[in-house]
Amino acid sequence: MSTTVSPCFSLKTTDPTIGHDFFQLVESNRSRLSKWFDWPNAVKSPQEAERYLKKVKEAESRFLRANFMIHSNGSIIGMAGLGHLDILNKKSDIYYWIDEKHEGQGIISSTCKHILHFGFSKMRLNRICIYCATDNARSITVPERLGFTYEGTLRKAEKLNGNFNDLRLYSMLNEEWTSS
Repeated sequence: MSTTVSPCFSLKTTDPTIGHDFFQLVESNRSRLSKWFDWPNAVKSPQEAERYLKKVKEAESRFLRANFMIHSNGSIIGMAGLGHLDILNKKSDIYYWIDEKHEGQGIISSTCKHILHFGFSKMRLNRICIYCATDNARSITVPERLGFTYEGTLRKAEKLNGNFNDLRLYSMLNEEWTSS
């Protein structure tokens, strides 16, 4: 499945066959991504990238996640999606990352709008959250720009690189999305 979000980029479902391209993207952004995520440690070769993408695809098939690969001019430039899908309680959270060369172009904000529409309209979710490290200024601007409600800071909520980090919690409810 492919969805054109703008003339500049599209969203596609996870494709494990592009492991080499995914690895190249991760490798060129490794130091930056590793500051915010632990999964880049599992992607240290094209083969590991393909295995990682297969696990992501498997989680999709079990309705645990909904992932989108962000493409521009035929190349992958990032990923975003709904993680930790809780169908019983009709909630999930959005994650996102993009190649450093494509930051600041509104691609992540547009992608998140698409994911919000998908989550609220297609999956009929009631609540979608975004968690941001308290020192990730770029990431914090995304939920604020999209009209999410800041609920507070979760103290020492995520272990990353051996340290526990604080996370800012933002949320949006279905009725807030439909009324905006």
